[in-house]
Amino acid sequence: MLFNALASKLWKALTDTLYHRIAALGGVPRPEVRRLVRVEYVKVAEFQARGVVHFHVVLRLDGAEGAGSAPPMWATAELLAEAVRSAAAVVSVAAPSSAAVGDRVLRFGSQLDVQPIEAAGAVTDRKVSRYLAKYTTKSTEDAGG
Repeated sequence: MLFNALASKLWKALTDTLYHRIAALGGVPRPEVRRLVRVEYVKVAEFQARGVVHFHVVLRLDGAEGAGSAPPMWATAELLAEAVRSAAAVVSVAAPSSAAVGDRVLRFGSQLDVQPIEAAGAVTDRKVSRYLAKYTTKSTEDAGG
């Protein structure tokens, strides 16, 4: 329950840390990274059988002008994948303290699967849409009787 309630804060911490990791891996000063690249993403939250939210995300690095603008040469899919892995490993959110559960710190789990979409051929809007639709509709199918 706590994880689900704080999942949006954990995601925000991940996206902020992601820019820091991109800067470090790309050899760019932190204050400049957001002027050079933009992380674009679409995220679907799927509820697992045990009731915990599970994210499916498609991320992309764009250039400074946003969607469709080419990122700098150093901003590769491999760099983004490593930045996601390292950011997910370190982010955390402190849950409000309570008598029932005490003090808890929430983190992403160890089941992180980062794959370039290009591995399955050319990236198209249709492929991305199908991937996300699969998980968006999966949770609605599971809710039925």
